[in-house]
Amino acid sequence: MALFAYVATSAFILQNMNSLSPVAYAVVFAANAGGMTIAALVPPGWPAGCPRGG
Repeated sequence: MALFAYVATSAFILQNMNSLSPVAYAVVFAANAGGMTIAALVPPGWPAGCPRGG
């Protein structure tokens, strides 16, 4: 559900409130999409020695 909210509102927030041009918005949106894709591919618990906190 949060992904749909991000897609629906990111154009308004980034272009109107942060004064990004359409090209700059496309670059930021593509970078976010790439980052989310890479984060989804990282297995849970990676790296093995990373403390989980708490």
